[in-house]
Amino acid sequence: MKYRKPRPDFPLFPHSTGRWAKKVRGKLEYFGRIKDDPKGERALAEWLDQRDLLLAGRRRRIIKADALTVADLANRLLTWKVSQYKAGNIKVQTVRMWYNVCALVVAQFGAKQAVEDLGPDDFQRLMESQLAGKGPVWRRNLMNNIRALFTFAFNDEQRLISAPVLFGAAFRKPKLARCRERQKGEGRVFSQQQLGEIISFSSGALRPMILLGINCGFGNNDCSTLTFANLDLEDGWHSHPRPKNGVRRRCPLWNETVASIREWLKVRPSPADPLHSDLVFLTKNGLPYVRLNNRAREGLSSGRIDHLEWVNTAGNRFAWILRRLGIKRKGLSFYSLRHTFETIGGGAKDQIAVDAIMGHVTPGMGTTYRDSVDDERLREVTDYVHAWLFPADKNE
Repeated sequence: MKYRKPRPDFPLFPHSTGRWAKKVRGKLEYFGRIKDDPKGERALAEWLDQRDLLLAGRRRRIIKADALTVADLANRLLTWKVSQYKAGNIKVQTVRMWYNVCALVVAQFGAKQAVEDLGPDDFQRLMESQLAGKGPVWRRNLMNNIRALFTFAFNDEQRLISAPVLFGAAFRKPKLARCRERQKGEGRVFSQQQLGEIISFSSGALRPMILLGINCGFGNNDCSTLTFANLDLEDGWHSHPRPKNGVRRRCPLWNETVASIREWLKVRPSPADPLHSDLVFLTKNGLPYVRLNNRAREGLSSGRIDHLEWVNTAGNRFAWILRRLGIKRKGLSFYSLRHTFETIGGGAKDQIAVDAIMGHVTPGMGTTYRDSVDDERLREVTDYVHAWLFPADKNE
């Protein structure tokens, strides 16, 4: 029996073997028996689904009706992460990070790709297409997360697939020593002169937030979540846990920082929501300076995480100041205050105290057994940074 195309512009042709076919890069690809699909509807759908892979010279995705697909795996992991967030075990930033990882993996392998059929060649192509040219820290973190996603399919608690996914030698994480290498140059650190200009130019809530950034190694989310319960202006200390990991922190406040916060509190707006009444810093509309937008909050409440978009008033305002002062460049942002504190504070030669102020978990068993760091050690670090930022004070 001689078969014909269902229409002249149909991209596949009937092969003599009785299958729909297409020649791609000099090789015949087949898309099912014509007898079972005379109009070529299923064949066309499969061609459109696999076309980009074939045209790029990559092997086709294997589609199995009862197999765990990449999309299935991503959805299972994200559902679990959302439940963890709602239980208060992880931050919403973590949920967003996992969504981005899953989106990258689905885009690379395809939603219908069977997880069990992925192998070293697939992860080598992922490495070449998605990780090439990136820095070692970024690559290491992403590879850790991708490995964790596929380990979720086969671990001690569940067996969504029959055997672990094999990543291959090409998908090895960069060595930690390489990740610790820092490129010489300006990087993400402010100079003393730049910070002086920024502080002088700033006003309102942003000035005490900037001072907290260089005094205590605060990022913009640290400032946005700072509460009165964790702020002692009388004695000049904060005890605000790090929002990212919940690590306890304690840091002495400079006189300049305390005075700036007091000035801000004179004009602090009333909170738009009673839930935010304990926040030290609020926008003119009474909202947190860093927050999910309305669409994201509504979506997250119903389990949707595809639009976790943030309003970052502090970061946006800080970027505006950098542009006005003519010092805006790639790598400089509000978070650079934290980088600057870490860099300058290291000159005090007490990294344990610096880590305690920053909310870093120092590698080794010392962190496990160390209950606290003496206040005097913390003060020596902040005094060192203060002397760097305000050198004239040493001569008075």
